[in-house]
Amino acid sequence: MAPAVHRIRQILLVSLLATGLCDAAQAQDYVPDQVLVRFKPGAGKSAAATGASVGATPMKTISRLGIVQMSVNPGADMDDVIAAFQANPMCDFAEPNYIIRTLATTPNDPDYATYLWGQNNTGQFSGTVDADIDAPEAWDATTGSNTIIVGVIDTGIDWDHPDLNDNIWSNPGETVNGSDDDGNGYIDDVRGWDFVDEDNDPDDPTNGHGTHVAGTIGAEGNNGTGVAGVAWTVKMIPLKALSDAGSGTTLDAIEAINYVTDLVQNRGVTVRLTNNSWGGGGFSSAL
Repeated sequence: MAPAVHRIRQILLVSLLATGLCDAAQAQDYVPDQVLVRFKPGAGKSAAATGASVGATPMKTISRLGIVQMSVNPGADMDDVIAAFQANPMCDFAEPNYIIRTLATTPNDPDYATYLWGQNNTGQFSGTVDADIDAPEAWDATTGSNTIIVGVIDTGIDWDHPDLNDNIWSNPGETVNGSDDDGNGYIDDVRGWDFVDEDNDPDDPTNGHGTHVAGTIGAEGNNGTGVAGVAWTVKMIPLKALSDAGSGTTLDAIEAINYVTDLVQNRGVTVRLTNNSWGGGGFSSAL
């Protein structure tokens, strides 16, 4: 396994473990009348027969992963549908298309973004002095680099924000010309992708969660504007897997992760890690 891909999976695993703990008490909800399925190679007619038996129709396929999003008859019992697929020995897994949601809520207090005590705690909120990440000490060593690329899987990013726009990644293999220049299956993905609306505008117009996350990671520092991210200089890929309402699906998240993995394995883009501040649903074999 390539080191960069291994690193992406390590970061994702840590994020998923954390989100699972946070959301353990929440109900496991999913998209009605949808299931995610993967069959073993050569399933062929067996897979088709199982799908037909529960009224399942393919909607979308992630070819590289062999995962198929399928619709089932409205009102069908999801447990029965999944049991039918799992009874086929050629089925790797079958599961609902779980709903995922942003974690935490960004407050609208005007001083919230001003006193970033987590970076440099001086006791400004009666906290313990120096109980922080020692950001100033780290900045003495480095303030980041344009060679560090981070995928932000969230509600999108306000990529035109004055404190973020210089730190937004630009796809070196793509131009805005109505064509898929780099052959990755996404047309004009010059700054990432919106997997919710399936277009090339992964903006964050109303929710703000992804923009807040991006600011924590990489708001431009020492520019006299707004706040400073942990990395003053970095390149962030907006990957919108959560809607403006703050929710998405397992499939949206899978597609975002697959996009990053393809960049690393096939496009020569050295993405170092992804940020995944979301959770919910149940355990997902597909994810």
